[in-house]
Amino acid sequence: MSATAGVDYKAGALTSGASFVYSSGGHVRLSLNEFTYASARRDLEMYGLWKLDNKLQLRVSIANALRHDWISDRGYAGAAGSSGTRSTQPGKTWVRAMLEARF
Repeated sequence: MSATAGVDYKAGALTSGASFVYSSGGHVRLSLNEFTYASARRDLEMYGLWKLDNKLQLRVSIANALRHDWISDRGYAGAAGSSGTRSTQPGKTWVRAMLEARF
């Protein structure tokens, strides 16, 4: 399952907005002996855009504002034994500022 929600707002020279994305995780059997697992994902992104004049604007955006970690497992279980791996990608928030000019 996945869901996305977004909102934008404008007041004078300022435009701002945010979007939230949810993707469910879970277990998946790849074969009789192999399986994988992925954690649910929750991502929040936000932005602000200031129009300084007709040709110049400043955009500030924040990605992964919730700093959500992503975890995945992969495993094998058979007659000869079992093995598994787990990887974790730590959630990092990214902030970007861009000055945009039109010529």
